Amino acid sequence: MIWQEFLANMSKQKPQPPAIYVLIQDSQIAEINKDCLKIIFSTEEARVAAKSKLGAIKIRIPSELQRDRLEFVTGVAPLSETIQPAARTITTKNPDNSSSRPISNQSPIINQRPVITQRPIIHQIQNPLTKLLVTPFEYDNRNNVELVQPVLQSAVEAEKTCQPIYDLLAKRTKQLAQSTLEIKFPWRVRVGGVRGFRDLLLPAFHPVYGIPYFPASSLKGVINAWARNNGYESEADELFGTLKKGMGKVQILDAFPTKPCLSMDMANPQWHWRGQQVEYKPEPHALLTLMEPEIVIGLSPTSRGTQNDIETVKKWLENALKIGIGSRVSAGYGRTEITHNLPHFQEYKFTLWSQGIYGANPPSGGNNWRGETEFRPVAFRGVLRYWFRVVALGLYSPESCQKLEQQLFGALGQEGSICLGMNWDKSGDNPLEITGKILLESKSPEHLTLAKNLLILASHLGGVGRGSRRPLHYNSGRLRGCHWELDGNLDKNILSLSKEPWQVFLQELINSFKIVHPSGNPSSCQPYNKGTRCQDVLNQNAVITLVPSPGLKHPRQVNSYQSQGNQPDVRGEALEILYGSDKFKGVNRDRRGNEKVGGSLAIPSYVLIKSNYPGADSEYQTVTIFGADFRDRTAFKDALPEDSIQVWPLSLPVAQSNASEKPSKPILKKRNN
Repeated sequence: MIWQEFLANMSKQKPQPPAIYVLIQDSQIAEINKDCLKIIFSTEEARVAAKSKLGAIKIRIPSELQRDRLEFVTGVAPLSETIQPAARTITTKNPDNSSSRPISNQSPIINQRPVITQRPIIHQIQNPLTKLLVTPFEYDNRNNVELVQPVLQSAVEAEKTCQPIYDLLAKRTKQLAQSTLEIKFPWRVRVGGVRGFRDLLLPAFHPVYGIPYFPASSLKGVINAWARNNGYESEADELFGTLKKGMGKVQILDAFPTKPCLSMDMANPQWHWRGQQVEYKPEPHALLTLMEPEIVIGLSPTSRGTQNDIETVKKWLENALKIGIGSRVSAGYGRTEITHNLPHFQEYKFTLWSQGIYGANPPSGGNNWRGETEFRPVAFRGVLRYWFRVVALGLYSPESCQKLEQQLFGALGQEGSICLGMNWDKSGDNPLEITGKILLESKSPEHLTLAKNLLILASHLGGVGRGSRRPLHYNSGRLRGCHWELDGNLDKNILSLSKEPWQVFLQELINSFKIVHPSGNPSSCQPYNKGTRCQDVLNQNAVITLVPSPGLKHPRQVNSYQSQGNQPDVRGEALEILYGSDKFKGVNRDRRGNEKVGGSLAIPSYVLIKSNYPGADSEYQTVTIFGADFRDRTAFKDALPEDSIQVWPLSLPVAQSNASEKPSKPILKKRNN
């Protein structure tokens, strides 16, 4: 208070405040003791500027704050509760020296240096919820839309100033609760889902503090659900109370993060149902979630409760949070640990090498090809959903396909049968390397079998995240593509270079769909229709071919992609052919290429190439061509080496469609030695 009054008086000096006022106007007392006064500045530039005038500042400091040493530091002033100094008792003598009288004094005493206690520093703390309300929207005139990201980012930046509030609330939770539980989430959490302004889905913000939090009602809800699902319904009624039984035995406090964790997130569905077709149209939706939050949960007994009741609820809570809290749990959000909850499950180890998986800050093009990488379990769920549609649209009518998709993967307000959980470790940077575990769960064994077959199919035909349609390589000055495999080694869950095991697996895949839902009358879906990029479909017009690539280097064998990544033994046979002609490869910045074969920036390629390594000297690449009856795609299929093995369609040869364009003549190509 003395410091703030000192600054206020200095600002009122006429005709103008002294020069040093500009240097210290936003400073605060960080610490004071008998030897040292420590002043804190919000930025390093402000601290350095003030230090250059240390002598002039020290002379002007009020006498009550004068100390032998004066230090300048950078950061946010600590927030602590106001503590009044202890009363001092001073004995004084009467003028006649006959007696003495005690004097109680809580104010500073002349010629004594008082103990200064720091009051809460309010003006440096910003309210994230208020920032959401007052930050103006920017407008994108080119696309005729309001930009949501800057508004959400303003809330993220404001929350970074709230560490003093989190410290104080953690302290108060421990004071109020008889027992506390500290929980850390390994990835994102989204609790709340409140629909706010501009129809944005917002996480739960505390109505007083304006910071994200975990409402006690949400915590109680997940505990109650876990208890009832595991046969503890009567015990849950006793512990939490009901209208009939009255008050419960345990109360749960609102839980707050221990540090700032608000983060901008992105949901970006790329394929959408439009009537009878699934069209490609990325629609990014920015949202706010909590990134790796650590929370303190407080529990206390009511007048009916005991410590044993508290311990029971704590155990239930730990188990419940392993399953998940909040929304998008089936996509990997809100789980503290990967453990199965549904009756049917299967675990797979995996390894991923990638040019990057991105969330709210992807590469923007030009020289910014890196962006901010973030491993996202939701990307794997998106891969399963994509390959489900690839197969299902070749078996069912669009109506049946859409109903089955919602049954398996869920929809708005509808829980799906399949749940995916992951844990992982990151290493390396170029490429990004991830090792971890995938947990597939389902409510029925038939749905789990279908999900397992989709996972194996996806691991053989394509990748995950950016560049998922190409093997990992180096091209045009940057890393491109992806490689991943199940079990993290070369001898499990990888089909061999042979027609028979592939045909057996593909037949099992089709059968797993038909067991769940009998096949119907699929529409004649074409991936390219009147300028619209439609869903890839595994029908009689699609082709899957195995291209032998002996000597193909595994990512573990590549020391530097920058120097080796553009070599044939890294790219592989099929990718070399694709890149060998503008008729096949995608459209580049110079407008060279063929968007109806290799795609372009706005159109995914119709050709997927994936490297597979079942063992030494048996490396190969799978080439998947959708709409292979289209002339230029037929030419690419025929340009593959003549020792390639075609494994789809199951009934060979490929049936000719009634496409308006006639297929080109076969182009046979022998392998280059």
